Formats: sequence, structure tokens, C-alpha cells
Amino acid sequence: MNNLKKLLVIAAEPSGDSLGADFIAAVRAISRDIEIRGMGGDKMAAVGVPPLVSTEGLSVVGLVEAIGAWKIARNKAREIAVFVKDFEPDAVVLIDSWGFTTRAAKEVRKLMPNARIIKMVGPQIWATRPGRAKIIARIYDEIWCIHEFELPFYQGLDIKAKVIGNPALGRVEIGDAAKFKAKYNLSGKRIIGMLPGSRGNEVKYLLPIMTEVVTEMSKTNQDLVFITVAADTMKARIAENKTHDNWLIIDEAEKLDAFATMDLALACSGTVTSELAIAGVPIIVGYKLDNFTYFVVKNFLLRSIFVTLLNVAAGKEIAKELLQNELSAANAIANILHLLDNETARKTQIAAQNQALKAMGLGGEKAATRAAQYLFNT
Repeated sequence: MNNLKKLLVIAAEPSGDSLGADFIAAVRAISRDIEIRGMGGDKMAAVGVPPLVSTEGLSVVGLVEAIGAWKIARNKAREIAVFVKDFEPDAVVLIDSWGFTTRAAKEVRKLMPNARIIKMVGPQIWATRPGRAKIIARIYDEIWCIHEFELPFYQGLDIKAKVIGNPALGRVEIGDAAKFKAKYNLSGKRIIGMLPGSRGNEVKYLLPIMTEVVTEMSKTNQDLVFITVAADTMKARIAENKTHDNWLIIDEAEKLDAFATMDLALACSGTVTSELAIAGVPIIVGYKLDNFTYFVVKNFLLRSIFVTLLNVAAGKEIAKELLQNELSAANAIANILHLLDNETARKTQIAAQNQALKAMGLGGEKAATRAAQYLFNT
């Protein structure tokens, strides 16, 4: 075990905040003597690491939105660097959030050329812009990937690449459907998840479509209930768009119980799709960007024909992907009804999702636990 005394953990988005909190807990399980500081959200704060710098304004997607957030990211990266100079951490772990963590890592490297700087959860270079592997190798000492198929991209580069596994696959917990249904009086109801994402721009593009889906389907299906699990940062915004009493907006604390009740879900592409698959929920995936970003990504950057990891792992579309102009209320409703009214189709998709989860490493050691072990055993 190395002589690690001070650790800095940086996470700019909700998914990174969750992984950061799990990682900090796993580190402390190995050593209580290490001093940990960080930049994250409520979950990292709950394990005793309050944010040194606010993450507000950093969780964006899309080229246009990223340009608007550039100044915010630059200033916050410089704020972190000022703290690093005083704190002098033995290791700095930056989680996900490609744009911001790249800036922050560069600032840290300038001040501490010999520091051990680690990227936990790299960008999806297997899908777009594989050249980013070289950028990572220039800035970081180590990259902790979540999939085995990422490793070849770092071969031959001056960086240690290791696999920690997919964080979502390490949280294999099934919620209490009976308790949730009793609490919200859902007996005899068919339940559809409406999950527009945790980033502001994801919600911006997906929520209006989901609102239209709820409105149209509620006209002719009186037994339907729609459930949205909302991140704390998005809950008020989502609640403002709630149009019907049969649309429940609930806290993340009840996420697993809610997932356990769902007959199917329309979900933003991301970690939530793996979580839903673990819960046995057949998924329809939706994603939308501003038109300029989508044009650039589709025509110049995208390498994979799928955006959802379940489909990438399966090598085929097992969960329907509705992307950009294909993501309309009419298309979403058609796909929802196909699964809702066809038990065979639902069972077939659930079985295929389970096979994809196995290929992704379901049931292995928790990502945070493995990451903590890597931290101490270089």
C-alpha cells in the first residue's frame, strides 16, 4: 500500500457525484487516516466531503451549450487549482465530465507537475472522437475505464489504463414494488417511467416530448400512471411541467422502488438505462441535441451505430433508440403501446437486456471498491 495522505476528488455531474461518494466510502474502508477534500454534490457532501467549488452550470451537453459554459468551466477549474496549490494532494481523481475535468486536470498539472492525476470514467471514445485518448495520456497518469473494450484505445500510450467496471452494475439492488404501490395507491395500474435525464439540456429537449406523451396517452388509457424520478437539481423544473394527476414526480431516494413497479420506461440515454435493465424494465431510449451538435456528431464524430450501452454490448438494437427527429411524441407512443400491449415482446426484450448486462459485467466487484484498491495499490 502506498503512502497516501491527502486525496482530492472532483465530480461535476450527478452521476459523478454518486460514484464519488461511493469511492470516498470505499477509500475510507481501506484507510481512515487519509484526508479527503473534493468538489461534488449532495452525495459527496453526505459522506463528509462538501464542495470546495460549486458545480452549478457545469452539467451540459451539446456543442452550443458547451460554448456557453466554457467561461464557467474555466473559472471553476482555476478555483480548484488555487485550492490544490495550498492542499498539495498526493492524488487527484477526476470523475467523468470530459470538458470540465480536462480543464481542471490541466490546471492541476501546471501547479503540480509530479502529482498523481487520475481520470475515473473516461469519455466514450469508442463511440466518438477516439483521438481524445491521446489528450488523456498527455494530462493524466492513469485512466480507470468502465469497460474492457476501452483498453485498446490506450495501448501504446504513456498512461496506465485499468478497468473498474460499470458503476451502475455494482448497485444491484431491487426495490420494493409492493411498498411503493401501496404508498401511492397504484394497485391495478399500468406504470410507465418517464425519465428525461439529469442534465439541464437533456431535460430541455426530452421533457416537452414526454409531457405530450403523458397528455395524449391519458386521454384514452385511464389505467396508466407515469412516474418520473427527478434529480434534486431538476425536480422543480420538471414539476412545473406536470400536466396530469396520474403523473408522479418522486425523489431519487425512492428510485429503486419506483423502477421495480414499472411495466416499461421511456428514458434518456445514460446510466439510468442500465439501472432500469437491472430492475427488469424494458426500455425505449430517447435522446436529442441541438441541431448543430447532432449534425457534427452524426456526420463527423460518431463511430458506434448505437448510443445505448445495452445495444453496444448486444451488438444489435435490443432497446429501441429514438434519436433527434425520430424522437417525437407519436413515435414514442407507438413504441410504448407495442411493449405495453405485447407481453411476448416485453419478455423478449427483458431477456435480451439481461444477456447484455451479463456481457457488460453484471455481478462483478463494485466499481468504487475496485477504484479504491487501485488508488492504494499502484
